[in-house]
Amino acid sequence: MWTAEAGIADPYPVYDELRERQPVYFNANLGAYFLTRYADVEQVLTGPEFRTPDGAWADENKPGWRDHPSTRFMHTSLLYQNPPDHSRLRRLLSRGFTTRRIEAQRPTVEENVDRVLGRLADLGAGGAVVDLQDTVSFPLPVSVIGDLVGVPRPDQPQFRWLIDDMSKLFDPVIDGDTLKRADDATVQVRAYFQDLLTFRRGTPADDLVSVLAASDAEDDEAIDLLALVFGAGFETTTGLVGNATRALVTFPDQARLLPELATAVFDEALRWDSAAQMVLRVTGRATRIGDVDVPEGVAVTGFLGAANRDPARFPDPASFDLRRQDARPLSLGGGTHFCLGAALARLQADVLFAQLFTRFPNLTLAGEPVRRKVLAMRGFDSLPVVI
Repeated sequence: MWTAEAGIADPYPVYDELRERQPVYFNANLGAYFLTRYADVEQVLTGPEFRTPDGAWADENKPGWRDHPSTRFMHTSLLYQNPPDHSRLRRLLSRGFTTRRIEAQRPTVEENVDRVLGRLADLGAGGAVVDLQDTVSFPLPVSVIGDLVGVPRPDQPQFRWLIDDMSKLFDPVIDGDTLKRADDATVQVRAYFQDLLTFRRGTPADDLVSVLAASDAEDDEAIDLLALVFGAGFETTTGLVGNATRALVTFPDQARLLPELATAVFDEALRWDSAAQMVLRVTGRATRIGDVDVPEGVAVTGFLGAANRDPARFPDPASFDLRRQDARPLSLGGGTHFCLGAALARLQADVLFAQLFTRFPNLTLAGEPVRRKVLAMRGFDSLPVVI
């Protein structure tokens, strides 16, 4: 039923079949449960009986994980920490993501949107084919999060494919070559932020690197926080922009509702084709999911993409509908692990989609998009368009 090719091209028929046949599915080979219903995935994201797969869990279940820089980063970073360590590390970042600070980013976001759309206009003049991912989807979020974190503009482009290599670790199964690329990328990214942290201790600025440099965080903690916030801050938003644009081109009647309904694009795009497709948790105690008893200490993967198209939660879930009421996708997580950068990503989408189809009402695909070769993170490597 499930193959990597199907998961990359279009996982939704597979999700539908799995939800219909076995919504709480145990894979004996992986020793993990897979969930496809909205209510079940929401329970995993918010229920106190679930924990993230931290280092203590990995010690018992993933022999040799500490020997690889990438898996060591993954299982010890904020993403996979549990309280009280998670609470302490998140507090270190909270000053950079207050409501006031995010809203203060609006002029910067507007400036960056104008810049990338101006470049789209220049490159697409005369009917030329333009790669939207290269021109808009990546440059916009990497510049916004890069400025907030403190990564200089000339340094930002190198991270696109480094973070891409690291993100493949979130797939349920990875091969040796993928793990090696993730290790190499992790080493390069952490070395960069080590140097930047050291520099900012002597030359502080108004950025997150300087905040952490002046905090009581240990170097390894600060480096991992910076790598995670910067990488996640553009990686998922890049996916969001490409996926949302593809949806609006696919449903031109919805594009015609812009800019009036631009603020609805963020939630409906995340629901219809989320950049984040999976979330991993472990059971902190024996529990029940749906009508299945799940023992303590096992991995549980919630398919976010499946939950977001659960017909029990969303009428006509395969349609992209900006007038949909109470979209509330699960793509941003929940509970203590709700996405720290959600408001910043929403701000970028609101500003961008208030302008994109107004400035380029004839924007359409100009060839077959190239999907990313990763199951857990859905998006495009290339999205050719004409304007």
